[in-house]
Amino acid sequence: ATMTTLSTHDTKRSEDVRARLSVLSEIPDMWAEVVSEWSAAVSFDPLLDYLGWQNLMAAWPISVERFTDYLLKAAREAKTHISWVNPDPAYEEGVRQFARRAVKQPVGDFTGRIDGFAMANSLGAKLVQLMMPGVPDLYQGNEVTDFSLVDPDNRRQPRYPAIPVTDWDAAKLRVTTQALLLRRRLDPGTPYVPMAADGEAADHAIAFARPGRRVRAVAVATRLPVGLSLRPGWGSTTLTLPPGTWRDLLSGGLYTGRIPLAHLLARYPVALLESHEL
Repeated sequence: ATMTTLSTHDTKRSEDVRARLSVLSEIPDMWAEVVSEWSAAVSFDPLLDYLGWQNLMAAWPISVERFTDYLLKAAREAKTHISWVNPDPAYEEGVRQFARRAVKQPVGDFTGRIDGFAMANSLGAKLVQLMMPGVPDLYQGNEVTDFSLVDPDNRRQPRYPAIPVTDWDAAKLRVTTQALLLRRRLDPGTPYVPMAADGEAADHAIAFARPGRRVRAVAVATRLPVGLSLRPGWGSTTLTLPPGTWRDLLSGGLYTGRIPLAHLLARYPVALLESHEL
């Protein structure tokens, strides 16, 4: 079977960094406005600046040292001004100065504004990865949030907090734990059956079933969460479950038949249901 993964020792950006970046595709005008503000305050090389702002925001909070190392590697591998074999001390010092000044901008304020949407992207991707066919791989530390950039940043010692630090950490740990436990209960070779929601916000839902002989599972995730919030919400959109009684392993709720997604996804932007006969 094929291995499925979201983060590795070699990914250019970790899964949670990409979850934040994905939000930008839904808010291009808002993003362009804040980048213009930051660039008016701090600028060095426009092309490198833009790459820098994207990754500074998506990896926030990040130290000056980590951000500087990332930018220098990106500049060297772009080979437009410097490379690994053709250094330019003056240009490299400009990169360092840009990094030191950029981290002082209110980038974290913007990140905080979008993190609810980024969390929906993150949890959805993690649930799909862990419940789809294949052999899921969980890279070190990614059972909670990890905002790593390209190596060697993504090869740092992972943090293992005694308790989840944020709501996002707690939700991701819960999704990861419950999905892996449920996969253990599923029969090997359990088929994949796509499911479709019904209603005005159906395009914002991803759902599929894994109907095993002994245990059955349904995974539900949210897509394009910014657009969903502008509707607003799920409205009368529903998902019809396969026959039987189902328990959401994340929220604990019991469901049968046609379920309003506004109810199913009220606590988390994802749901993981297991057949549960009373």
